[in-house]
Amino acid sequence: MLMRVPDFVIKGWHGALLTIAYVSGAILFNTSAIGKMPILEGLAVVLHVFGFFAFLVIFWVMGPRAPAEKTFTTFADDNNWGSLGLATLIGMVGPSTTYLGSDSAVHLSEELKDASYVLPRAMFSAAIINCEF
Repeated sequence: MLMRVPDFVIKGWHGALLTIAYVSGAILFNTSAIGKMPILEGLAVVLHVFGFFAFLVIFWVMGPRAPAEKTFTTFADDNNWGSLGLATLIGMVGPSTTYLGSDSAVHLSEELKDASYVLPRAMFSAAIINCEF
């Protein structure tokens, strides 16, 4: 609907309302529907695995091809950051933040049985499954 109004300008309070709605939804779910969490987690795993392979196949089949030398040795500042080093560091922010999940798991490790055995394997498996190495 908002895309039909060309002179619409997003204001700061719109983001605040969306944040309040998101947090309210999370609180509502955690207080009333927490019993459904195992079902939702199982559904999320299934969707994640199928989605991963769906994207992988589509990108592999339909993606453009480039020589390996160009792929792994050519760097560009296409967003005009002004510095190739800065552009590279900003590009590394996304993959780096995925490891914050491992940090969170460490803080919750006291909930695990045999945490010294299970936790490192879970962290390593999650990184391998998500191709973040």
